[in-house]
Amino acid sequence: MCKQTEDDEEGALCIQAACCMQLCGAVVGDDVLQHVMPLVMKHITNPQNWHLREAATYAFGAIMDGCSVQAVGQYAAQSLPTLVKMVLEEQHPKTRETAAWTLSRVCEYQYAAVPPASMEHIVRAALTGLSDQQGGVCHQCCTMLHRIALNQNDSDNENANTNLLSQYFNTVLQELTKTSGRQDHQEHNLRMASHEALNLWIENSAVDCLQTITALLPPILQRLQGTLSMPLSEQTELHPRLLSTVNVCLNRK
Repeated sequence: MCKQTEDDEEGALCIQAACCMQLCGAVVGDDVLQHVMPLVMKHITNPQNWHLREAATYAFGAIMDGCSVQAVGQYAAQSLPTLVKMVLEEQHPKTRETAAWTLSRVCEYQYAAVPPASMEHIVRAALTGLSDQQGGVCHQCCTMLHRIALNQNDSDNENANTNLLSQYFNTVLQELTKTSGRQDHQEHNLRMASHEALNLWIENSAVDCLQTITALLPPILQRLQGTLSMPLSEQTELHPRLLSTVNVCLNRK
């Protein structure tokens, strides 16, 4: 996993090793932690070698699927501040993207192990990552926000006066909408990733977000009208995304 290059292809040795690590975590479960975590904690903050930092970060994300919340919890409290800092400050783009990927894996498989105090820092890191020059980082941050919203998928949520999403709702909707319009949206499928996250935040929002959802409709409809002057290929890609968001807004209202 430490044999990375700047542009690894799918069959690269480091990627194959990372896939094996994911399978080990899924099959072995909690027992994998005693073997992997000492290496993660030793190298994840290595100041001189980005290969070690990136491999340690990937290893932590790889074992999220298969370990219990109880076993991961003690390590989450230690590792999450470091991962958040890496998304915000890491200079090497590949390592920064891997840190965002790892946080999204934590939110997907070990959400219950995330200390409540850490959630604000994770959301802020994701919002910052949406404007990252590296499209891969942006895509992972869309996925992170998608998985945070997915964990609010409770049948009582739509009738709740507020929930975890509420305090970030306005900012997240604004930033995801901006992400959909990035010039490099095609390189990392950012348009699809941003609209999927946007739609889920709307679907799982609480009552105190309904006014924001109502205010979102006019600019989306205006943007939809503006696509009529675009080339047909651009319309074909953008129309389904915008219409899906309009549909979600109308259903939520």
